[in-house]
Amino acid sequence: MLENTVLLVDPLLRTKHDGMYDDFGKQYDIPYGLLAIGSHLAVKGIDSMIVSMDFETRFRRLSDEEVLRQYLLEYNPKVVGFTSYTLQYEDAKRLAGIVREFSPEIKIVIGGHHVMHQPEEVLETGLFDAVVIGEGEASFEEYVTGVFNGTPVEKILNKPKKRLQGDEIATPNYALLPEDLVKNANIEVMTSRGCPNDCAFCSSSAQYGRRIMTRNLDSVREEITTLVRDYGHAKIGILDETLHARRDFDEFMDLLRELHEELGVTYLAQTRADAVVRRPESLEVMRKSGIVQLVIGAESASDSVLAAMNKGFRYEKVPKALEMIKAAGISTGTFWIVGHPGSSYEEEMKTKDAIDELLKRGLSDYTEVNIFVPYAGTRAAGDWRIMNVETDFSRFNRTGQPVFDLDGFSREQIEQAHREIMSVLKKHERKKGGKQNETNNG
Repeated sequence: MLENTVLLVDPLLRTKHDGMYDDFGKQYDIPYGLLAIGSHLAVKGIDSMIVSMDFETRFRRLSDEEVLRQYLLEYNPKVVGFTSYTLQYEDAKRLAGIVREFSPEIKIVIGGHHVMHQPEEVLETGLFDAVVIGEGEASFEEYVTGVFNGTPVEKILNKPKKRLQGDEIATPNYALLPEDLVKNANIEVMTSRGCPNDCAFCSSSAQYGRRIMTRNLDSVREEITTLVRDYGHAKIGILDETLHARRDFDEFMDLLRELHEELGVTYLAQTRADAVVRRPESLEVMRKSGIVQLVIGAESASDSVLAAMNKGFRYEKVPKALEMIKAAGISTGTFWIVGHPGSSYEEEMKTKDAIDELLKRGLSDYTEVNIFVPYAGTRAAGDWRIMNVETDFSRFNRTGQPVFDLDGFSREQIEQAHREIMSVLKKHERKKGGKQNETNNG
């Protein structure tokens, strides 16, 4: 047992919410936020254990509470840190209660997209000693060091939302995770943080601001090489918000191409429709760099809904961009959102017809249709048209049922619109004799 140990816990997500999409056909997801924290702590000489409850409950065939108790008994940590998407918050509170019961002396910290936007409310539960706002590496390190040294610590960490510079972001240390988890997980590398856009349904600008911070390219090279050589991953997703927004786009493409040629690795990435139309010459560069699929956030075929989302382009850009991507020899994909404020049943039927047309033309090899969720930190969450929002955060699942009504567009109508759009996907799946999204599995 180590004298000063930190336990980092990723509550159940996929195994509890069966509707979650599986982009790569793998069993698990990497807890990237906690991996970033643990990797940073390791560089600073602080030991930590990362617990993925999705993995541990399957691997050990135990409940998440039993898994947590085993780790508490084995390592007796001084600090336990939880991460929390909205879907995970209720579980995080339940598990925090177990830590409190095990030892009132253990400091319990929580961070993540959900809690960072309402830290005072989280602290009022009495289950957590501190809440991390925004990037957590540096502030959590300071907190842990203070606990180890017995010096006073804050309750709300990183309140000014300080950000790490690119060279300060630690290379992800996958040795902190069980080997079976990494080998059987969806792999997506985050090579930059932040997005210059400000879509109403997204919390990226609230977390990072609108400035992009790119990681050191040598660090990216090391991470991808490790994933291919040590863990056998031949296809890697690029988790960056939008690829075309990188200031070092050309240098980044050169790196991807070198690794593609040296290791045989291929990539999936996402970008914006207007960026593709504006920079068509970039597509051939992407193809030569090993990018085999490019997904764009279409979101809606209604220009009025796109304006409400603050997307910054009209729908006509979407089919045009998809045509260009296809012509470059790259597989395509689209993301869509049903039930966003400003929408209606009639507007969603425009999306239904548009998806049908794109699939008829073979322009979207991968199509993902989600129901809007008013996540904390998004501008859309405070929209006046949202009414009767449920308070059970475990139901905030974008692939589940709506958790709100819109003015003039009830949750029953939103769900009906979603079903009708999904029926279009199923129709085309039957025509193809298999999964419409098969190109994104591997």
